[in-house]
Amino acid sequence: MSGQRVYRNPPIAMVAVEIRHSGTDTVTEEGYRAIRQQLRHQWPIELPAKDVAIEFEGTNPSPTVVEYRRYASRDLATAIVVRPGATTVETVDYKGWETLRQTLKAALDVRAAVSEPSGYVRVGLRYIDEVRVPGDGIAPDWSEWMHPSLLAAQPDDTAGLPLHDWHGLSAFKPADGHMVVLRYGPRTGYAVEPDGHLKRPSSPTGPFFLLDIDSFWEVTGSIPEFAPDELVTKCDNLHAPIRKLFEGLVTDKLRKEVFDA
Repeated sequence: MSGQRVYRNPPIAMVAVEIRHSGTDTVTEEGYRAIRQQLRHQWPIELPAKDVAIEFEGTNPSPTVVEYRRYASRDLATAIVVRPGATTVETVDYKGWETLRQTLKAALDVRAAVSEPSGYVRVGLRYIDEVRVPGDGIAPDWSEWMHPSLLAAQPDDTAGLPLHDWHGLSAFKPADGHMVVLRYGPRTGYAVEPDGHLKRPSSPTGPFFLLDIDSFWEVTGSIPEFAPDELVTKCDNLHAPIRKLFEGLVTDKLRKEVFDA
């Protein structure tokens, strides 16, 4: 969910913006120190991290370790992630698009200043919503809260097949290179780890309805220059359809009794 108006009780569990570079752009220790210095006022907590990938070639699996840094706010709710092949902003305490946009601009500016990538090949904006409604822990009748298009097809009662679960995926193409993918369905527990590398303000439990919206652009021709201002504008364009899509998926009952309660 996104837009200028933020609900009193928004269902947003996490929002992330990722810029994938056209190649692997190594950041030196000196570079990381420079990044830490520039981000120290708002994102002062530096958290070293690593990704491990196993490549199976021949008879001997070969691990590949990629080290990177995460620069987080003191409450560990928002972070700028600097990887060799990507620059990411992520938050579990969403304050609105303008606030996230400012964080993104800071991340791109510091990346361009310290270790500017040669270009970029993918830009993605992802909103993960955990829609929870009042109840006693029993799975609710989601037809009261969600648009009918999100509800699973059910066989006739005579089939003797009570519906247990369902998962859905829809893909939309607003323009060349731009896709919006919606993943949805009922879940239990949480979609975003409450106590992961980012610390959610609360630890949710029980049933919820997942709305996972991924609006992204992928290169189809020449590789664009890594220009922070142009990248932010591209993210504005990716962000534009998200609120309309979200609002079309929920009912007035959900807005009034949960989001604005």
